[in-house]
Amino acid sequence: MNMKYLLTVLFLVLSAIIFISVNKSDISILQRAALQGKAEAQNNLGNCFLKGIDTEKDEPKAVEWYQKAANQGLAKAQYNLGNCFFYGLGIKKDEKKAVEWYKKAADQGYADAASSLALCYDYGLGVEIDKEKAIEWHNRAKTLKN
Repeated sequence: MNMKYLLTVLFLVLSAIIFISVNKSDISILQRAALQGKAEAQNNLGNCFLKGIDTEKDEPKAVEWYQKAANQGLAKAQYNLGNCFFYGLGIKKDEKKAVEWYKKAADQGYADAASSLALCYDYGLGVEIDKEKAIEWHNRAKTLKN
């Protein structure tokens, strides 16, 4: 084997080790910030647990962290919590609660929540079908996305 090949392999192995240790460090930094009550960190930690990023996938734990951030008024956490209720991710499926959380996020100008709310009104998911409200939320979402 030539020296260039060995150095390349060594470089790749060391890079992988450094990458893994940095990611483990990143999750612990995120956890510390979340435990300090930082809503953005709590939401991001929820994402990690929901998707199994740098940790074991744990949907109920994701819901706990989304709930903490959502209770502080973070719109994207409210939307994420709404999705958990809507799809039954880590918590019992409850379309009415999903609509409540989507509305809180949409009222703050979170476009994806407004789109989800429009679909709920359009198809009667968690609310009575109301085509006027569906159009209103769809238009609001379109405006927010532009």
